[in-house]
Amino acid sequence: MKKIKYFGLLLVTAVTLSLGSCIVRGPGWVPGHYVDGPYGRHWVRGHYN
Repeated sequence: MKKIKYFGLLLVTAVTLSLGSCIVRGPGWVPGHYVDGPYGRHWVRGHYN
C-alpha cells in the first residue's frame, strides 16, 4: 500500500511540473496556461517570464 502512495505522489509531482510552464520554460514569452493553486485551477494569461 505504501508503494502505491509513493507512486501516486511521484505521478502527481511529474504532472504538476510538466504543466508549470512558467518554471519549465526559459526566459521569454510564456503562452496562456492553467495553474493549479490553493483555490483550484485557474487560467493565467500569456506573460513574459
